[in-house]
Amino acid sequence: GGAAAAPITLQSVFAFRDIRSNNALGITPGDRLSFGVWATPNPSTPDYGTTVTAFQAGVTHTVPYLYSPASPNEFFRTIAYTPSLVGSWTMTIANPGAGSPVVVQTPTVLRPDGSIAGTPGFLQDMTMSGSGTNLTLAFTAPPGSQHDRVTVRIYDKAVTVNGGPQLIHVNYSLPPSTTSYAIPAVLNAQGGALQVNHAYVVSIELDERRADGSLLAKSRSIFEFTPNSGATPAVVLPMVDPTGLYTFNSNVAAGQIQFYDPYVAIGYDYAIGAGDPNFVSVLLPMVGDGVFDLYLFDGTGYAFDRHLLAGEQFFFGGDGVDRFRILGIEVSAALDPANVTAFITGLAFVADGMFTGTMRPLTAFVPEAVPEPAGIALLAAGMLGLAAARRMHHHPLCRRRWWMATSTEPRSPARAGCRLAATGLRHRLQQLAPVAAYVIHRP
Repeated sequence: GGAAAAPITLQSVFAFRDIRSNNALGITPGDRLSFGVWATPNPSTPDYGTTVTAFQAGVTHTVPYLYSPASPNEFFRTIAYTPSLVGSWTMTIANPGAGSPVVVQTPTVLRPDGSIAGTPGFLQDMTMSGSGTNLTLAFTAPPGSQHDRVTVRIYDKAVTVNGGPQLIHVNYSLPPSTTSYAIPAVLNAQGGALQVNHAYVVSIELDERRADGSLLAKSRSIFEFTPNSGATPAVVLPMVDPTGLYTFNSNVAAGQIQFYDPYVAIGYDYAIGAGDPNFVSVLLPMVGDGVFDLYLFDGTGYAFDRHLLAGEQFFFGGDGVDRFRILGIEVSAALDPANVTAFITGLAFVADGMFTGTMRPLTAFVPEAVPEPAGIALLAAGMLGLAAARRMHHHPLCRRRWWMATSTEPRSPARAGCRLAATGLRHRLQQLAPVAAYVIHRP
């Protein structure tokens, strides 16, 4: 028909070296070669049938359509970096319409002197701050970076396209001096906007271009974020690998608190990187009952040290520590493991330097229990039991959770009495375990 006969229009062709940070989102990390075209018609229009292939040195690749509302005419392919494939790709764009196929050459990934293009380094000091969906990203380029442009891309983590999250916003026009970016209220031509409590991915990219302005090399520093309904302090965002390990890359000053947040469920491990200054203090947020368990490393494993209260800065003493563990976040708090601002933690360090350390989430499985009809009749009893547990927690003699009754810490007779009562309550709730599981399971 007429629509299928639309001629091919080539807008641009590209090829560049492409290094990506660790991430858990289906965006292949590491050193890559990326290439493709911008062309119409494309598969998002009624003009179906357009295909793109790339050929070089006996190697052929299909170049899939990106399906992005932010880059609606882009066909994009990435492969592992291979020195023998840094030459020009022959791109063939085919469609049932008139004038097909169109054949075009990409530029090479070589500098004018014939050397292979390197890649800019990853960002430092990546933070997010603001309120609700009015968020600002701040960052610094690594020392000695030769980039001449900054690009920002935002992806919707909930929508998967070609094995990765869908691109919903892109800004290619930022100067190399850019160190902050206010996320716009309208993300793309289709009118998309950020949503509170929705998970997103941001890629801040340092671009190096050829003399004609086309892209030669780039680094992608990839971070996850979730807008909250309230105010967000300047939270340092980590890079996340597929195992769930959080890695930071931020400058620190002695004694100055910075806020960090992993995707945690019941706790997490902190550790500095090689050569980093030790932790001098920690400040925990108000989540759940606001009481947490601090474990310190004794050379062979983690041993319980003390309870910490939310909002109270705790100093480790001496020369600080190179690692520690926090436990005690209730499952009933139902922290979203995909929300990087769900548990914002303040860390301070013993000296100036870089923090390149990690956070390892400690999670617990909570079965998505659905009660049988007979079990629903017990729901009220289960709620009464949980309410009693909360009252026990607020009793002046019971500074710790009711389930701490088995703790071996020294106790006064009054505390012992509190523990005895707590033990009885725990036994009663164990009888109501199916109901309790239904009440507190993560949604």
